[in-house]
Amino acid sequence: MRRSVLLLSLPVAWVACFSNGSGGPGGGPTFDASTDVTEFDSSMPDVQMEAAEEASMDAAPPVDAPAEVAHEAGPSPVVVTVVGALGLESGISVVWGDATGTPVTTTTTGATGSTTQLVAGGSKVTALLGTPSTPSLYTIMGIEPGDNLVVIDRGSIANLPGNISSNLTTVPGPLPTNTSALSFSAGPCSNGFAGLDGGPSLPDPLSLNPACIGIGQFGASFGAAYPAMVEANDSTFNLLGYVFATNNGLTMDDEAGYADLSLGASTWSTATTAQTLIENNIPDAGVYTPWASYSEVANGVMLPLGQRYPTDGGTLPAGTHLFTTHKGAYADFVQTELGYLPDNQGFVQEAFAVATRGPAPTADGSTTLDWSSLNTLPSLIGVTVSATTITQPKITWTTNAGTLAASTGIIVHTFWSGSIPDAGPQSGEWTIVSPGISQTSLQAPMIPAASSGWAPVSGSVFGVDATVYAIDGDTELPTYTQVRAAASLFTLQSACIFNPVIPPLPAAGTLKVVGYTGGGCG
Repeated sequence: MRRSVLLLSLPVAWVACFSNGSGGPGGGPTFDASTDVTEFDSSMPDVQMEAAEEASMDAAPPVDAPAEVAHEAGPSPVVVTVVGALGLESGISVVWGDATGTPVTTTTTGATGSTTQLVAGGSKVTALLGTPSTPSLYTIMGIEPGDNLVVIDRGSIANLPGNISSNLTTVPGPLPTNTSALSFSAGPCSNGFAGLDGGPSLPDPLSLNPACIGIGQFGASFGAAYPAMVEANDSTFNLLGYVFATNNGLTMDDEAGYADLSLGASTWSTATTAQTLIENNIPDAGVYTPWASYSEVANGVMLPLGQRYPTDGGTLPAGTHLFTTHKGAYADFVQTELGYLPDNQGFVQEAFAVATRGPAPTADGSTTLDWSSLNTLPSLIGVTVSATTITQPKITWTTNAGTLAASTGIIVHTFWSGSIPDAGPQSGEWTIVSPGISQTSLQAPMIPAASSGWAPVSGSVFGVDATVYAIDGDTELPTYTQVRAAASLFTLQSACIFNPVIPPLPAAGTLKVVGYTGGGCG
């Protein structure tokens, strides 16, 4: 009988960029974490392209019009692709609405996980994920012709059939000299240090729960991702060597569950680099638990190497920290973050953070982040949810001063619960993406009658842990065009806010975020 181990789940988000190429299964989008989000390919199946061409021809001028006018291209359709734990998702309803949120039409994703529609600028689109009992709605406002948008079905991980477990029970032998303990992780989950149980065997198999799995790249395809690593440590927890496996896909094991993994064929590596993270202009007042974090990202899944505080340097100057990276093919890139919680937020409701992405280091080096860059972010001091129209919840926020109009983008998220007559409970969530606005609320669009089962039912109650993220795209996502293309990469933390706050970034650059949740940790 296999035993399970209790895993510590760290908050994590994942990231990847998409292009409609032919490298992935079914000719759908593939992940490329090194591609700038502005380079999305909006190619589409021939039949859809023909429809777009016909639409443009309908509006063609008379034959005696100037040639340069007669050959002007018509508007490009918007492409929405839905992906999940097992890859491209077909059969997903997508509601297209006008700028007011009034439904115009509903389409369904096909075998490539995509659906297309000609829309006017400023329209809204909503993907209906989950089921009427567990609806997960994702709305993107202010879309424009030619957009290529990807929506990630995060709930698909929790809804995988069978059990999610791993047969990670062996590592290569012999172990590095003086090994006293092994630590192992998969994705963001780790069981900490485990004493040896004789030879190179782990004392327990590494079990996986949905929180251990992201969605990212594995090989030429994409879907659920859980890069795994085992580290050998001496009696004082110094790193002696490590083995890892990336590009792990979910395969059925002999117990009708997903995930079958072994590191027994790997080779122990001792190649590491020493990276210095330097904090400039450390704030001396008004902040609580300011942190600096350094993370490796593999397959779109973030593995934090640790968090430090300004005084954690020991013999090093304040705000100077050392991190050891796993040199070699494990990380696709690395990401550093500075962040803090305001000292007047007793329930950890607000967080300010700035993150920078760079290439995985091949030699010792240093990265400098500046605290003063966070001074330009607005301060959020409250968020509430009202449902005067129960099927269109409104998320309202308050700021300490000013508005979110200067933000590159805004993402809000809310939960609700209710009871479907004669069908049991309903537990849903709604995410809305918008450009920066001077108003202080966002209201969900209407859901057409034919799809009303996905909307909140009469009598639904909305939780207090609604969340607002205001994004300053800086050099990473400097326009809303880029934000809406990459918005689904963001996982908004609800209730307690943990670090890292910012998910893996889609390309090299810097991005700032202020996030607020109404839940708190109290």
